[in-house]
Amino acid sequence: MNYHKKKQNISRNIAAERIEILFGLASENFSEHPERSQRYASLARLISMHYRVPIPAEHKRRLCRHCYTYLVPGNNCRVRLKNECVLVTCFTCGKQSYHPYTEKRAAPVFRRKMREKAVSAETEQRPPFPFLPRIGYLPDASLILSGSVTYPVRIRHIFCQDFS
Repeated sequence: MNYHKKKQNISRNIAAERIEILFGLASENFSEHPERSQRYASLARLISMHYRVPIPAEHKRRLCRHCYTYLVPGNNCRVRLKNECVLVTCFTCGKQSYHPYTEKRAAPVFRRKMREKAVSAETEQRPPFPFLPRIGYLPDASLILSGSVTYPVRIRHIFCQDFS
């Protein structure tokens, strides 16, 4: 591994640790100093953007997606369950964000369809060239040489070489 890659990985690991520490401090200090916890959350977000490290999902849900306020249910946001989603309303900006709490059901269906396509593609007979008509066989050589069946020049050349 090259020196710069190694240095970049080390800095990203340190950034991820700092993000965890800052969100921990934000949750500890919210009751006494909400503005301080807001500053911790904004610093964690800035670190994640600077070092291109994603904020973990459990911490990302604690930030408002619109104004980036550190959210604590009951104090500065309202949490409701609605249509298999968690609805979080921020009191600072008034915006709502939805977080699904059920597994996506479309993914297994999609995978099954892809498997079926793969199996059908293996069993399906295809013509030797993708641009030939899907008739399952090649036309007779005499038809090709007479010119009544037209193919691209390369293919005509190949057929003429084989049969002349």
